[in-house]
Amino acid sequence: MEIQRQLVLIADPGIPGDEHYAEQSQNVIDRWEAFFKSSIGGLWDENSEIIKINETNPMWPGRMEILMSQLDLDRCDYSVIVFCGHGLRTEDGKDGVQLPIPSRGNLNVFPVERLMGITKYATQIPAHIRRTIILDACRKIQPITASAIFEQREFSGGMELDGEMCRDYYNEIIMRQEPHVELLQSTREDDYAYTSEEESVYGDAVMQYIRSQTNIWGAKALTDREGKYSVKMQQMQNEVSDRVERQRPTYWSSKPGTEGYPFAAYHVHVPRTFEQIVADIEIVED
Repeated sequence: MEIQRQLVLIADPGIPGDEHYAEQSQNVIDRWEAFFKSSIGGLWDENSEIIKINETNPMWPGRMEILMSQLDLDRCDYSVIVFCGHGLRTEDGKDGVQLPIPSRGNLNVFPVERLMGITKYATQIPAHIRRTIILDACRKIQPITASAIFEQREFSGGMELDGEMCRDYYNEIIMRQEPHVELLQSTREDDYAYTSEEESVYGDAVMQYIRSQTNIWGAKALTDREGKYSVKMQQMQNEVSDRVERQRPTYWSSKPGTEGYPFAAYHVHVPRTFEQIVADIEIVED
């Protein structure tokens, strides 16, 4: 199944030389990109489906508004936005992220509500939007470093995956869902997104989780001969939240109770049994 998709990857390290400069944010986004381009991550195409926003390709709020408008107006069937960098919570209790532009201050703060499709003209999420938003950022008034480097991981569970089969399965799950918006945040309200010199607390937990999950799927495929498994965004976030007690990542959906969009879809050619091979042998009589 082919559908129109868009993946937006945003890395905001801040200003070079500033005490809160988070140079690791681009490394974290690179790892997210590697996951989404993998077979089980949806096999997103770099040339036609991925938009990268960072220090070398900055995004002013005005341009971001245009991009969001394009995504909102039925440009795609499903979109994912991943942000890694500095975030804050405004005085009126709304979350925002800081876009990677040369100047700082409130001029570069973009509201999370707008990422969800809400505008001053549309005060509710448009009914047709299918979107997942993943934010690895602080939710304090004063932003701090929000992410760090974690290692490249493979996501096959030791099996040779067919990327197109995984992509089709991933798309099928998306289109089975009612249109809605999901918001995954790396920390609870009014708290920081913690990091150390070597790891992103949230990002590393996510990648550790999916790596262990694909290992389980790889082993199951050899025994139950199903070879087709998936995990939803909410399920992943719940698992990670239990592992990151210091931050308690949160999940929100515009339609609570909806099954939700896939985080990973795993589809592998299952080796045939001896009986199946024998059954396919054509017997030729003399």
